[in-house]
Amino acid sequence: MYRDRVVRILAAPLVAALLAPEMLAQTDVAARPPVAMKTPHVTTVHGDTLKDDYFWLREKSNPKVISYLEAENAYTEEMMKPTKGLHASGSTTTTRAPRRGNSIPPDAGVRAA
Repeated sequence: MYRDRVVRILAAPLVAALLAPEMLAQTDVAARPPVAMKTPHVTTVHGDTLKDDYFWLREKSNPKVISYLEAENAYTEEMMKPTKGLHASGSTTTTRAPRRGNSIPPDAGVRAA
């Protein structure tokens, strides 16, 4: 039984690697990742000048930031569609693993002075 489990765990990455080219071929070639606009921003800290063209992405309430992040999420969802089956099957490995009491008791080896 243990050997079967080990074989399944070791075989999963191999199967994923074999299926990856086929899955990538199924993705929409027209889908392009969103490109964040570059806005020059200079900060001086302790005499050092730091240039960050993507500083504007820190403004979480900015509508441009929100729309850019939504576009990134949509792109990620589109690219990951072929792997949906792999994601679902991977979650069962953690639920099937037996829990072991390997944690150390909080007071093990520690004596109050």
